[in-house]
Amino acid sequence: MTLTFDLLREPWIPCIPKGGNSSTIYLGIRDTLVRAHELHALHAQSPLTTVALMRLLLAITHRVFGPRDIPSWTALWQTGHWDAAQLDDYFGWRGCAGRFDLFDDKRPFYQVTQFRANRLPDPRPVSELVHEEASGNNVTLFDHHFDDQQRWIAPGEAARRLITAQAYTLGFGISHVYQDRQCQFADGPCARGALFLIEGDSLFETLLLNMRQYPLPNSRLPDRSDDAPAWEMEDPLADGRELPLGYLDYLTWQTWQIQLIADETSEGPRVTRVRRCMG
Repeated sequence: MTLTFDLLREPWIPCIPKGGNSSTIYLGIRDTLVRAHELHALHAQSPLTTVALMRLLLAITHRVFGPRDIPSWTALWQTGHWDAAQLDDYFGWRGCAGRFDLFDDKRPFYQVTQFRANRLPDPRPVSELVHEEASGNNVTLFDHHFDDQQRWIAPGEAARRLITAQAYTLGFGISHVYQDRQCQFADGPCARGALFLIEGDSLFETLLLNMRQYPLPNSRLPDRSDDAPAWEMEDPLADGRELPLGYLDYLTWQTWQIQLIADETSEGPRVTRVRRCMG
C-alpha cells in the first residue's frame, strides 16, 4: 500500500481562530492561508515550530503574491485576505505536483530518497527531530524516554518536527564521510540569533506585516531570477550550495538530509523512525 499525506489538504497546522476562542484547530496549508483572515495566530506546542511554520507560509505568500513594491503591499492589505484562486493556481502548478506529500515516492516533502553519504544512515528514533525530547546521549532530565522504547508519531506531528528540524539544526558534530572527507553538520538558518515577529489582529495581517518587498533590489540575499522554494527545485541539496539563491530559498533552506520511516496502521500512516545526515 502506498502511503500518502497531503500537507496542502490534510489538517496538521495548529491555529487559533479569532473571536476569543483559544482552542486549537488543525488545518492544511491551503485552508490555513485561505482562512488566515479568520484566524488569530499559529500556535504550536513548541515556539520553534511556530516560527518554522511561519517561515513556510511566508515562503508561499512571497512566491504567490510578491509584493513587488509598496503599492502592491498596500493593495494586499486593503483586500484583507489571500486570494484563494491565486493560491489554487499555484498549488495546481506542475512544479508543485506531489511536492507537498510527506510520503511521496520521488520527492517526499523536505526529505530525500537517496542519501549523499558513503553509507546509509542507521534508523534513529523520531525524538531526534526535536530538541526537547531525549535521544542518544542527551540526558533524560525533563523527558524520560529512551531510544530502545518503541515510539511513533502521526504524520501531522512528523511534518511539524521535520520543518522545525530543518530550521533549527545545531552544528558541530561530525555527520558522515562523503567523497573521502569528514563533513560536519551546519547550523540551521534559525539556530543562532533572535527572531522577531510583528503580530497583527489576524494571521493574515501577521503574515503581511512580516513580508518584505520581493524581489528586493540591493538585498544581502541576491533574489536571483532562479530563486525558488525548496519544493520547486529539482535538487535543493545539490553539491556546492552554500548560499541561498534568494529569500525563498533561504526561508525553505534544507539543512539535513532526512527520511521519515513510516508504517501503515489501522489508524493511518504512523512514523516510527528517521534517517538523517548532513545536508
